[in-house]
Amino acid sequence: MNRILFRQSEVPSDGVSFCLSRRDRRARHMLEVHGARPGTQLKAGVIGESVGVLEVCATPGLPHAQEYLEELELRYYPQARAPSLLQVTLIVGQVRPIVMKRMLRDCAAVGIERLIISGCRLAERSYARSSLWTKCEWEGFFIQGAEQGGHARLPVAELTSSVNEALDAISMPGRGQAAHVGDAPGHCGGFASGGEVVAADGDTATDLPGDIRLLADSEGRPPVALLPDGRERHCREVVCAVGPERGFVPEERELLLGAGFLPVSFGPGILRTEIAAQWALCIAAACLGESSPGVYEGRR
Repeated sequence: MNRILFRQSEVPSDGVSFCLSRRDRRARHMLEVHGARPGTQLKAGVIGESVGVLEVCATPGLPHAQEYLEELELRYYPQARAPSLLQVTLIVGQVRPIVMKRMLRDCAAVGIERLIISGCRLAERSYARSSLWTKCEWEGFFIQGAEQGGHARLPVAELTSSVNEALDAISMPGRGQAAHVGDAPGHCGGFASGGEVVAADGDTATDLPGDIRLLADSEGRPPVALLPDGRERHCREVVCAVGPERGFVPEERELLLGAGFLPVSFGPGILRTEIAAQWALCIAAACLGESSPGVYEGRR
């Protein structure tokens, strides 16, 4: 946990101290991993709002017997607005919930902006009806990933029933079933329209080409061929597509190729969906370069 995250409703707006139960996973992490005591300062953030410093003001109870501590008294000092996420969209075929949980963490840790989970011909349809989606369990895995990556924003997740619908969602944001929008838990709606990328200094990156679309495919070319020399950032947005555990069928592959996706191979081996997605996101980050808001601001 490299940044402790709170919802806006948990942190007083006037900067006064607040309490967190020692049974809360964040409190346990502060006590057991960081050895928190009065005066300890840790990186923190309010989801979708700001990043800053969290100060431990008091640990009530007996001073050297943590089993008797009931609450931590904390104070949050915001320092900057929450940095933007990487302008990356990942389309991934529906996979087993246990695998998807790891992928949700990974996507949030990398700091991508949007995740589209697509139904596919060879994907089990019941996966979309698991409690991961029906009971909003996905959000907790996004938060865990964001805490690991040090981000204070969460990706947007969207469920679609087919590859064709996923492609429609790219050109018509919000067309699918939005499971999560921005940083408002429980709120469903569309995505931000337009294609402008705002750099860390507030300037619009209008001198960059629109987007690069990558398809993880065993018959593709090496990813290094996608990166032209002499540019720090090569596009304004990257869209990656990775098939389900049994892959895309030929018809789905043709749909993606027809939509402008470039087949990219990550080697001769047959990769699990989550590993192929990690490779694709690394290539996407390289295409965006250090001028990407999420990368640049996240390292300050």
